[in-house]
Amino acid sequence: MDTALNMQDISRDTVSGNDEIQQKLYILLSARHGRFLYDRELGSDIFSVDVSQPDYTDKIEACARKALSDMPDAEIVGVEADNGDICIGVEVNSEIYEITIRQ
Repeated sequence: MDTALNMQDISRDTVSGNDEIQQKLYILLSARHGRFLYDRELGSDIFSVDVSQPDYTDKIEACARKALSDMPDAEIVGVEADNGDICIGVEVNSEIYEITIRQ
């Protein structure tokens, strides 16, 4: 169980199960690597990838794999970029999660 992140208000809600996994994936993939004061290893370098390059999916996948290295059950199953959004498909425990990150 984890604390639910809610940007509209500060509350003591909790999140668990699939919602907890999705929240964790989102945090690990969307946080900029090295910017979280209490854990400089948290996050990814996805924002440094130029999506106009032909090999952008391979680079994003590599960044995502590194960011999710502490989640051994997580496997990247797809990467797409469209209009500044990056969508990463991640499989965890036979469940597919689509994490969308705005660049």
